[in-house]
Amino acid sequence: MVNAGVHIYRARMDCGSCSEEIVSIVESHCKLFYIPVSFLKKGITFVSKSYKMRSKDTYGIYNGNTAEHISLLKYSKSSCGVDFLLNTAESTEKRGWFDTDKRYRTDFFEFYFFRKAEGYLFLAGERIDLHPDMLLVISPFQLQEWHVEIDKLDYTFLVFQDEFVNQFLSDKYFMYRLLYCYQHDYPTWFDLTEEEVRPLLNLLGNMKKELREPIAII
Repeated sequence: MVNAGVHIYRARMDCGSCSEEIVSIVESHCKLFYIPVSFLKKGITFVSKSYKMRSKDTYGIYNGNTAEHISLLKYSKSSCGVDFLLNTAESTEKRGWFDTDKRYRTDFFEFYFFRKAEGYLFLAGERIDLHPDMLLVISPFQLQEWHVEIDKLDYTFLVFQDEFVNQFLSDKYFMYRLLYCYQHDYPTWFDLTEEEVRPLLNLLGNMKKELREPIAII
C-alpha cells in the first residue's frame, strides 16, 4: 500500500478478518480503525482503537468510551426535534459539549461560527488557537481536546452527518472534495469579516426556522 501510494482513512474489521497479524497491518496504514463490540466481548484484547458504545443521551448527542478512554459522541436526529441528520443553533440556545470528556471524537461534521472565543483546542494533534470572527470546520472522527471555558464562547453552530448530504447529492465523495474536510494539508479554520459571515448566518437562521417549523409538501 505504501509503494502504491494508497492511504486508508477509515477501516472496519468484521468476522473472519480479525487475526492479530491482519489487524496490526491494517491498523498501521489507516487513520481510524474499528472492530465490532461483539468481538471485544469474545475476548479479543489486542485491538486498541475499538469503540464500546453506550446509549446515554447528552444534549442530543450520546457518548461511549473506547479502550483508550476516548469518547465517541454520536448525533441524534431527535436533538433538533425533526427527522433530519442536521441541526443548527446558537450557543445560547444549546450548550456546547466541549467539556463532555477531555478527549473525544464525533460522528458528524461540525461548523462553528465564533463571535467570541478564547482558549485553544487540539484537533487531530494540531493546536488551534481560538479567536473571534473565525469559522472552524471539524470532520467526523477527528480527535478533539478542547481547552476553553464554555461561558466565554459565543457562536453559531451547524452539525450534520454524511448521510444528510448523500440524500441530496449523487456524489458520495462530495465532502471529501472540499478543501477543509477530511484532509490534513490545510488549516481547518479561517477568518470571516462581518460582511462575509452575515449571509451565512442568515442562511443558518432560515434553516433553523424550517427545522423547528417544517413545511409539509403535499
